[in-house]
Amino acid sequence: MNSNEADLTLINSLKDDLIPQKVLLKAEVRAALFIICYFIIVSTVMYLIQPFRPNFLIDFKILRFSAEIILTIFSIITFIYFSYLSVIPASLKNKSFKWAIPPLLLGLGIILYNYIEPSKAPSMAGKRPYCAEEVLIYSSLTFLYIIYSLKKAVLFKTYRSTLLSAIGVSLVPAILMHISCMYEIHHVMSHHLGPVLLFALLVPIICKILIKNKM
Repeated sequence: MNSNEADLTLINSLKDDLIPQKVLLKAEVRAALFIICYFIIVSTVMYLIQPFRPNFLIDFKILRFSAEIILTIFSIITFIYFSYLSVIPASLKNKSFKWAIPPLLLGLGIILYNYIEPSKAPSMAGKRPYCAEEVLIYSSLTFLYIIYSLKKAVLFKTYRSTLLSAIGVSLVPAILMHISCMYEIHHVMSHHLGPVLLFALLVPIICKILIKNKM
């Protein structure tokens, strides 16, 4: 057997030993599937715990209320998409996630404008006794799933990618509280959006500690 035949035999034997690898879906597809499933699961659980606010569909006729929902959902999509994209080496090098920030700030600005001029009459209708706790629980459980699905520390080596994921997952239950819980600006800021801020601040710090201790 000459050297060429030996090399060919070696290559064939190595090829036979290869283990087929699972083909991953594109980041866009994975993010879309995750968001759809997340919304369905969380909204279903929330509804089973307590039905949504009576006549909440009528509120969508209010332009500012609808804008708050639409802009926040757009931010959720972009934050979670970039979370999935961030596990691909150099994938964010030529792409900026910063264009996801303006819609979120605009939506928050519209919500804050309710301090000056409420978009709808404040009401206790639909008040959930543990809405803030619900936001934190749903966010935490989902974030743990993302850690698993995106291979733990790979995602959380940077503060940016951790923050993207934390904001994305916590905004979903927060915006669902817009239609399921009472809508009053002080309550919205403290019990619905307050947990988002807390979650976004704590999660990157916790992940950094876990990575240092070899999570």
